[in-house]
Amino acid sequence: MLIRRRLIRNIINSLNAFNAIIGEKLIYKTIHLIYPLIKNKKYLRRKIYLLLGTSVFVRSIEMTTRIGCPPNCSYCPQNNLLKAYNFNTLATLEEIKLFFSRLHKPTLIKWTGFVEPTTHPNILDFIELGSFYEHPQMISTTCSGSVDYRRLFENAYTKFTNIQFHLPDSSGYMKVKVTENYLENLRISLDTLFEQKFKYVACNCFGESIQKDVFKLIINHPLFKPKKMRKRITIMGQTLSRAGNIENSDKGIGNRILKKETLDNELIALEDNKINFEELLKQKNRKSQPSGTCARQRLNQHVILPDGSTVLCCMDYSLKTRQSKYKFDYASAIKEHNDQFMAGKYNDFCEQCEWFIKDQSD
Repeated sequence: MLIRRRLIRNIINSLNAFNAIIGEKLIYKTIHLIYPLIKNKKYLRRKIYLLLGTSVFVRSIEMTTRIGCPPNCSYCPQNNLLKAYNFNTLATLEEIKLFFSRLHKPTLIKWTGFVEPTTHPNILDFIELGSFYEHPQMISTTCSGSVDYRRLFENAYTKFTNIQFHLPDSSGYMKVKVTENYLENLRISLDTLFEQKFKYVACNCFGESIQKDVFKLIINHPLFKPKKMRKRITIMGQTLSRAGNIENSDKGIGNRILKKETLDNELIALEDNKINFEELLKQKNRKSQPSGTCARQRLNQHVILPDGSTVLCCMDYSLKTRQSKYKFDYASAIKEHNDQFMAGKYNDFCEQCEWFIKDQSD
C-alpha cells in the first residue's frame, strides 16, 4: 500500500509540476493560434475552451471545512463569504467520511479553499479518513491553527503528495501575529518533515518580503539548506483581485444581495431608450457560450463548502457560482459546473479574474 501511495504521489507531483511550468503558456499559445479557426464556430469554441480550462491531468477538490477564517487576511475577502453563506458552517466527521467513501480515488484532496484548514477541530481525523480511503492529499497552512502540528505532519509520506506553507509578510497583508507560539508551530512542522526527509515542501508569501523572524527561521532551517529546496521559497510580490471580490469586499457583494433584471426587462428598457438592438443581440449570444477559458485550469478544481455544495473555483468568495443540486457528489457537481460554464453562465464572474483568457477582439 505504501509503494502504491508513493507512486500516486510521484505521478501527481510530476503532473502538477508540468501544469505549473507550461500549462498556462501552452493555453495562451494554443488560443492565439486556433482562435481565427474557432471564433465563429460556437460548438467547437465551447468544447475547446472546456478542454483547455480543465485540469485534464489531475482532478482535485479544495476542501472548505468551515466558514469563517480566523486570520482574515487582507487578500482573502472573508466578508463577502460570510455575507453570501448562511448554511451549515462546520463540516462534520460523518459527512466527510461519506464523501470520501464515494469519491473517485485519483481525485486530489486539497486542504485549503476559503479557510485555514488547521482551524477545524477535526482536521486530523479528516486527513486520517483521506488516507484510509487512499485519496492523495495536500495541505496549505499558515501554521496559525491550534492543531498538534507534529501529529499533523507525522507519517507525511503516507498522507500528503505535497505541503505548502503560507508565510506572513513584512507588510502585514497576512493577518497572522508572529508570536513565539506561531514560530514554535512552524519550527515543529519543519523539524517533523526534516526528520522524515520529506522534500515535497514549498513556502509562499504574498507581499514584497517575508516577515523577518519567519524568514530567519526558514532560511536557517536544515530542510531549506539545499539549493533545490530554497528555490521553493516564493515571494509573490502582489495578490490577485479574487475575480473582483477584493475591490467589492466592503460592499456586501453576494449572490443573495445582487439581483439582475431579466433579459426581457432589459429589452423593454433598451427599447424605451432607443439603444441599438443589434448590440443587445450580440450580448445575448455571447452569454450563451463561454467568452474565453481559464489559464489556470480551474474547471476541474472546484471548492466544496461545509454543507456539501460547491463553487466553480477558489476565486468565488461571493459564491456567485454556488450550486447545491449535488451535495457531496463531486463527480456530478463538476459536470454541472462545466455545463454551466459551457452555457456562458459564468462569463460575468470569470471575466473579472486575472487568470481568465478572454476572446480576442475581432
